[in-house]
Amino acid sequence: MTLRIVTEKCEFTGVAGKVVLESDKSGPLAIEELQGARARQMAIEFAQTKGLSGAGVNGSLTIYPVDAAGDVVGETATPLKEGDTPTAMKPIVAYRGDVPVTARLV
Repeated sequence: MTLRIVTEKCEFTGVAGKVVLESDKSGPLAIEELQGARARQMAIEFAQTKGLSGAGVNGSLTIYPVDAAGDVVGETATPLKEGDTPTAMKPIVAYRGDVPVTARLV
């Protein structure tokens, strides 16, 4: 079981950004891990490597399930394609958390 940064999904613009973390634990355990101090510290350290000096978490995390391809599963997922049935939802393999970060402005 690991907590990792999904670098290809992270975004940075000027003094702010979003770090995407992923936990392969199941359900509540993944949510707990993504909301934990270790996850926040990982996000801050990664943001600093991307040029956000004195970075900190700025706001609430958004946590959501993803399938094996990294696509969102559930209510916020891409609509079903023609021919798909409502039971065609792919299995959840991990949970991701979007962590908003910002540089210290002082």
